[in-house]
Amino acid sequence: MINDSFPHWIEALSELQVLVLRSNKFHGPITAPTRFEIELMKILTIFTSIDLSSNNFEGQIPRDIGELSSLRGLNLSHNNLVGHIPSSLRNMTRLEWLDLSSNKLSGQIPTGLLDLTFLSSFNVSYNQLRLQQQRVGATTSCTVDELSRRRWLKA
Repeated sequence: MINDSFPHWIEALSELQVLVLRSNKFHGPITAPTRFEIELMKILTIFTSIDLSSNNFEGQIPRDIGELSSLRGLNLSHNNLVGHIPSSLRNMTRLEWLDLSSNKLSGQIPTGLLDLTFLSSFNVSYNQLRLQQQRVGATTSCTVDELSRRRWLKA
């Protein structure tokens, strides 16, 4: 079990495609130091799967996470993440599964996530999230629980 902050050493793993660091004691925000951001983002565009679940990460989900264009799976569940789900996640057009459950996320689920055609599993349970639905001439709001009837959404 590793007890440390976000592993900045992953920048040196230029061929890494799957990153699984679940069930450790990583803590602090999920960020990279400023001087490494550009280089780190170049490396992260070859990842296909990232699992940072069951740690103690806190703070917000980084907005630039949407730049991970090749990602097929992302698991940030069972942490202490707060704030909104970044709307930039809609840019992850190859995403097949997304698990943000068991955090402290709040606000609305970005409607752009509903347009991700490959997304077959989307778990945001155990958060305080709502989805704003647009209809012709009206706007309605519903809870994640109300959406749980959709097969791809676990609430």
